[in-house]
Amino acid sequence: MSYTRVEITVSSNSRTIVDIETGVALALSQRPSFHYGEILVLCVSFIDANLAPYALDSGDTFECSLDSDFVHFLGSPSVSDPLMAYAGNDAIDIAGDWDDIDRAQGKISIRLDCLTSGYLAKAGAKQVIPAYLEIRRFPVGTGRSTGMLLDTVEAYNSVHVGEAAPESADPEYRTAAEQASIDNALTAAITAEAEARAAADASLALFKLPINTATASADYERCMRYRTLTDGSAIEVCMKGPGGVYVWDEIMRKGD
Repeated sequence: MSYTRVEITVSSNSRTIVDIETGVALALSQRPSFHYGEILVLCVSFIDANLAPYALDSGDTFECSLDSDFVHFLGSPSVSDPLMAYAGNDAIDIAGDWDDIDRAQGKISIRLDCLTSGYLAKAGAKQVIPAYLEIRRFPVGTGRSTGMLLDTVEAYNSVHVGEAAPESADPEYRTAAEQASIDNALTAAITAEAEARAAADASLALFKLPINTATASADYERCMRYRTLTDGSAIEVCMKGPGGVYVWDEIMRKGD
């Protein structure tokens, strides 16, 4: 999976984000920004005071942190203050994140996940807040870390975090899903009515021809009206005869 990559150059001397050509610290607007909910891959190139690559050992481990302050505990040392984002060594130099990873050339990648409760809590209702980006290195063979980067950046909030879509102010407005549901229901109703009519026609087709020989001639045509006698002994059909005279003719008798 490919995430957004941001290439930065870090001076091992000033421990800040600098211009790769001049080594001069970048303005805040030129430094990477972070956004709630995203996963960002920082492609970091470390250089020395002479702008040459700052070599790293293949056994070195790293961590990266993003936070809005330097508060480490909430009330007591037993309750930690969560960071906005954090990447341990398992998020360093992940295969596929950056093709130019090369410890001898001072190049590492860091995958940083900004979808955290700490980020959301500290961003609050603000569009953007200042934050600190820190990278620490644990040189192979030592038990202590050393700071490689500590610089200020901007951390942006997100308009949509988990809120539901708003209700329309127009009562006539329907979403595509709502309209599709109405269309499907209408189609189903029309289909059901057509099937019912077809079933009724098929049932009527089973009725025998008129028993009354007078109305059995071609001079009479059958109307689509039927009735059952009150005693249930027979079913009659309305027939239209010569001169527009309508008569009822028996078409099926009980027991037939």
